Amino acid sequence: MRTLICVLLLIFAVPAGAAIYEIALPDLQGTYDVETQNGATRTATFHLPGPPAVVRGATLHLVGTTGVGTVYCGASQYPWNTRTSGLMLDGPGKYWFAEADNPGVAGPFDTNTSFFGYTASGPAPTWNFLSDGEGEITLNMGLPPILLGGCYTSWPPPTLDLTGAWILIDADIPTPATARSWGAVKAIYR
Repeated sequence: MRTLICVLLLIFAVPAGAAIYEIALPDLQGTYDVETQNGATRTATFHLPGPPAVVRGATLHLVGTTGVGTVYCGASQYPWNTRTSGLMLDGPGKYWFAEADNPGVAGPFDTNTSFFGYTASGPAPTWNFLSDGEGEITLNMGLPPILLGGCYTSWPPPTLDLTGAWILIDADIPTPATARSWGAVKAIYR
């Protein structure tokens, strides 16, 4: 009976590795510039160590240097900072979104922003699009809107130089059990 239980445990045992998986996104690095528009968005494909059994969430980690412009409203001046947003699609009208306003002073920054689900209509997004262990993320650098009438901004607009980008995924990824011969299993109990 003990042997039968050991054999069944070996056959059906597939431990899940619950962890935060940090995946580098080098394709997102570089200078983002809204003045030319074609330098403000980049897309990267990433790969998990294996297909996840469960995904609990994700965070976007960005490191770099940001420039800051100026908003002029009459005699007052305000910083004109950059904003980064990451987007992962989960099907038509459903996506995961992470957005952060970068500092209002020029210089280095380091942000961690959690993804939240958004849907235009219908069911909420899921993490099922990662079920094959692969995903795609689009990063956009934009500028917060200037909503005050009679205000104007400095030129050129602020830029952003991204020197590091990672996605951190909280998931359970099964790791296959090592194959053992019947002789090796019997040897464990001798």
